[in-house]
Amino acid sequence: MDNDERNTLIQLVEQHFNTLSRGPYSTNKAKQAIPQGSIEELLLGQSELAWRAYFAAKKAAKSTHRRIGQAELARLLDVLENQPIDEQSAFAQELALRMHSTISQFVEGNGHTSVRTGAKRRCTAQGPFSQSNEPQVLGPTSKSPASTSPITTAATNSSRTVYINPEHCASEQMDNNPIAQDGLHTGASLKESTKLFPLEFMHAIQRTPNSRHPESLVADISMFLQEGFIRDHFGCQMEIGVAKEKVPLYAKKLFRTEVEIKDGVRYIHPQGGCGKIEPDPSIKLRACSRDAITDVFGAEVDLAFSASPIYQREEKEVRVYTDGVSMTISNREEEAGKITLFLGEWHAINIKKKLYT
Repeated sequence: MDNDERNTLIQLVEQHFNTLSRGPYSTNKAKQAIPQGSIEELLLGQSELAWRAYFAAKKAAKSTHRRIGQAELARLLDVLENQPIDEQSAFAQELALRMHSTISQFVEGNGHTSVRTGAKRRCTAQGPFSQSNEPQVLGPTSKSPASTSPITTAATNSSRTVYINPEHCASEQMDNNPIAQDGLHTGASLKESTKLFPLEFMHAIQRTPNSRHPESLVADISMFLQEGFIRDHFGCQMEIGVAKEKVPLYAKKLFRTEVEIKDGVRYIHPQGGCGKIEPDPSIKLRACSRDAITDVFGAEVDLAFSASPIYQREEKEVRVYTDGVSMTISNREEEAGKITLFLGEWHAINIKKKLYT
């Protein structure tokens, strides 16, 4: 494998990871079955995040849903797995560096801006590995077309989502019910959610049908408790769907950002700016006011947030704003928003037990 092929494969693996809203399913079982001396063992030794990205790409290459560019990915993976161990080690090191350098951007920023654009699309967006009838070209420079579908998961910073667990959302949609898959929990109890959150915010949480009992509703709250790099460095993730009519209110409360709606389209007014930004198709607000967290989410969630690794780092840096809370807003008035928080492990597990009984 020459340098060009290695670089191309690294880009394809990273690019495929960018098409996922989260990471691959069944990683715990897959880790236990990794052959000794394999490229996967080398990757896992370097970085679990890099291994997850490789594992997801490998599954995509073997998928029966054929996509343009899939054959090239499969070919390069096959070439890599037949390389000497030195070549495989070099690939593992480079992929780990690439993945972690991109991930590190998630917490970069000087705390003075709350607006960051997001190129990452929701899980049904048409990307190189999406299941679409339209042909998609996969290559190091290819990009995903914009999606006009509702945002159903947290978007990202400039290039990637950092939430790792379930895979290929286009083909494996999660039901809105309290079922756990590799640490993923969706569809929280409305009764228990009311006990956790202040009444005002509870009214803002999106309700969704329970797929097991269509006549009943659940709160659009998801929790991700997977072990690995993200949990160790940022915390356990909680995503909360915000009703469409409440999006401007919580953009203002949490990020001091004005949201204007005109002819069914949302616009963002940056602080101190005279212009406005149209999400394309979504935008992610960061730099949340630390003082707003208790008022909005309540004391228990605030305590859990304060225990997260990302906030612990920010506290040492004496930051007034935090990147541990973010909000994804689409450009369409009819779509819900999504608030994402990172929580400390012990507190997150306790909250999970309450919401998904």
